[in-house]
Amino acid sequence: MDGGTLRGIETRHAFFLLFGVLTWAYLHPILVFIIHQNISLMKTRYPIALMLLFILVVPMSGQSMLDDTFEEYQVDDPIATTGWLEWHSGAGGHQVVLDGDRNNNALQINGQSGWAGEYYKEVTFGTHAMVGCWVKPKYASGFNASLSLMNGTDWVCRVSFDGGKIWAVEGNDYSNKKELTGLAYSAGQWTFVVMLFNQQDLTFSVLINGLPATSGTTRFFKMSKVPSRVLLTGGHNGDDTRFDDVTASDMTILANYPFNGNANDVLPYFNHGTIHGATFVADRHGNANSAIAFDGVDDYVLCDMAVGPYGGQARTVTFWAMTDATPVAGQQSNTVLSYGGDISTGGSRFEVLLNAQCQGIGVDGSVGYVNRSFDNSGGGWHFYAVVLEPASGMTLSDLKLYVDGVSAGDVCAISSPSVSVNTTVNEPLNIGRLYYSGQPRYFKGALDDLMIYNLAFTPEQIKALYDANKPSSISSTTRDDLGLTLSPNPCREQFRIEGLVVGVPTRIELLNVHQQVVGTLCSSFDAVDVNVAHLPVGIYWVRVMNGQRVQVMKMVKR
Repeated sequence: MDGGTLRGIETRHAFFLLFGVLTWAYLHPILVFIIHQNISLMKTRYPIALMLLFILVVPMSGQSMLDDTFEEYQVDDPIATTGWLEWHSGAGGHQVVLDGDRNNNALQINGQSGWAGEYYKEVTFGTHAMVGCWVKPKYASGFNASLSLMNGTDWVCRVSFDGGKIWAVEGNDYSNKKELTGLAYSAGQWTFVVMLFNQQDLTFSVLINGLPATSGTTRFFKMSKVPSRVLLTGGHNGDDTRFDDVTASDMTILANYPFNGNANDVLPYFNHGTIHGATFVADRHGNANSAIAFDGVDDYVLCDMAVGPYGGQARTVTFWAMTDATPVAGQQSNTVLSYGGDISTGGSRFEVLLNAQCQGIGVDGSVGYVNRSFDNSGGGWHFYAVVLEPASGMTLSDLKLYVDGVSAGDVCAISSPSVSVNTTVNEPLNIGRLYYSGQPRYFKGALDDLMIYNLAFTPEQIKALYDANKPSSISSTTRDDLGLTLSPNPCREQFRIEGLVVGVPTRIELLNVHQQVVGTLCSSFDAVDVNVAHLPVGIYWVRVMNGQRVQVMKMVKR
């Protein structure tokens, strides 16, 4: 699959998934990126109106990421049972064809009078993962195609194109299908399908052409068991059904709340929050209505669900906060977020607090807490992070707490620190309060860019994340940490960045003089061409994050 062209940026990275809308680019510089809302795809193979967001996710643990563009196969030749694919010999055949609409190879499955399909080899999915592909049914009537998750030969769940409608099918019984409201497909039209699934509670959700799909009010559907492979099927009237760009990956980022005028989760889980009393204020960069403020009395945000992590799984929670809450000795208070179990089962709750009993950051796990000191009495924005690394220990005392990119201070309040973290699924994510109505612990202050990951960041990664996002992160002095070159500079239509490390995910941001992100991309190649023909004449900053290193370069657009 050839590279897509972004508005202002070209990238050769081929297997991006595109499905939703983002309003602020906030990153983990090594593992994940989110594209800024001002970038859109320009080539016709990615419809602009539908593809406004893409996320680069991490390869499956111990497995290669499934990224099949069918370019390696010969056109019009049957596919042998090699590599990823294993042919299910149904009542038809299969072949690779050159599809004119997408201008590249695609898999064609000829179901004829019965279903036929292509299995992908067994993989080990993480707790949160996704699978997606393009589907082009030939007919609008009868069963045409499905994208399925399997366990052996048992169906776990699937998205089916049947009778002109699109269905979410739960489990192994096809009668357990639910029509996706307001969605239909046309014969010979490409549709982009994504299934996001959570093995912890065996649920999945569906995105169709970048937008969340529901069946009535139902957004999350049930899986029958843990999936281990992907199946593409065409059949019955599904003669000549085509598939392209099949991708599967673990997801490392579970929630992202930029608070840009709403409490929406801008990741594909769409775990949006309902605002109760909270208002919007300027963020740390001075952008109006781009952070959320709580009065400490009764303001909070209630999200649809909790997406984890659960149990003793690795996790990182990061956010920017400004608070003037006064600690009260012996009293846990000022909750930033909470989710999980009841208030009496040790380790079942995951609650992050600021200035609880003492100035600083703490975590309460029910029947135990650990708070560490940090002097935030001067007000202002600070960057906070909480990390659980199971390999280093599972108790509350093993949690790593950070402020502004470095470890928080000494323990200033503690109770039952040997309680193990074992977060349960009972209560949804609450922001700005503890979910227990008898002791809600309302937060007083402002929050911004709250993110939850299902992996443990290293101290170096926390520092890199802080450095890349602090208000003073842009400097007129170029930091030549990476030894990169940017040329030509000044430029008129495009410039090239060279010297990147092949195979290492790199995030590149283009910022204007107001520190606003006007373009973002991710690459794993040694050189990237950036098209800036659409940008006004002026001075810009190019921020390149390669692993734990950062380089900022000044660029002049003529």
